[in-house]
Amino acid sequence: ERDGYYQYSVRSSSDGPVEERVTLEDTADGRRQTVERWYEGSLRVLESAILQDEQFTQGPGISECLSQAVSCSASQQAMLESSFREAILRGTSCMSSLSEQGTLESQEIWSRFQALKNLWSRAGVFGCMPAACTFAHWGGGLTPGTGPYEIKIGYEGWTGRPRNQQLGTLFHEFMHGVLGGHLDVVVNSEINSPADRRGRLTRRYVDRVDACEAYCFGTDPTSCSCAKCLGLKACEGSCASLARCSEFECTGSGGCVAIMSEAVGTACVKVEPDGKEQSATWYSNCVACEMSTCVSEGGTCQSFSLSCQESCK
Repeated sequence: ERDGYYQYSVRSSSDGPVEERVTLEDTADGRRQTVERWYEGSLRVLESAILQDEQFTQGPGISECLSQAVSCSASQQAMLESSFREAILRGTSCMSSLSEQGTLESQEIWSRFQALKNLWSRAGVFGCMPAACTFAHWGGGLTPGTGPYEIKIGYEGWTGRPRNQQLGTLFHEFMHGVLGGHLDVVVNSEINSPADRRGRLTRRYVDRVDACEAYCFGTDPTSCSCAKCLGLKACEGSCASLARCSEFECTGSGGCVAIMSEAVGTACVKVEPDGKEQSATWYSNCVACEMSTCVSEGGTCQSFSLSCQESCK
């Protein structure tokens, strides 16, 4: 590895082919995250995008808020540091099974998690944004060793949240330093809307940073948030004993429609005209995606199923 560049690969066994590869690199255009996945005999690019502020942010990416961040007061700093220690202690316990899974991917992520904890203890800082700013933002490096290490936070909005959400927010931002930014197929799609319940669930089970927050700090962790966070399937390991992923929406007339399952969803991915970003249209399953207009217009289907009984990939 070199300064501003980091790459890790996922294999099912030590001598098996690379099944997935993530590359994080600082370029002249900004920070680029490239995700490749094994398909029909070769690694193919699933997404390659310049990471924007929104991909490291909970809530709207407001450049003005970020530019107005200042050093926190002594009392704010003390509260944030105490809360951060509590969040990381709880997060470490939650994520510790990564060290026991034995896969190269899980060992790699666990090592990065531990490394960033040590680096933050020596060089991590908080910045406080004006009261009108209601989000948090990871402003540090892409991976351990590529600092600075900074979390900018709308302090007044943060203190108004329930304690579990306060801790979850700090852990969420820290995990950006371990896992990178939010996926393009999340940020540039309809599931990024907070008003859409199905979209919120899909994002929780597709985006690994969101999944780890939901698994470690959510009030209702499921086998899917566990599986996505830990790199498993919903029926594997400790995830199998958690609540199932199925969710329903019911009408006043008594009818109910399933809006989520272990199949999670399939994205029809298109490269934007600038060639730097991708957008996605989401479908409930891979069959619906493959029959869509999106595919006929050049899109490519990518399943995010966490089921152990996947019928198509």
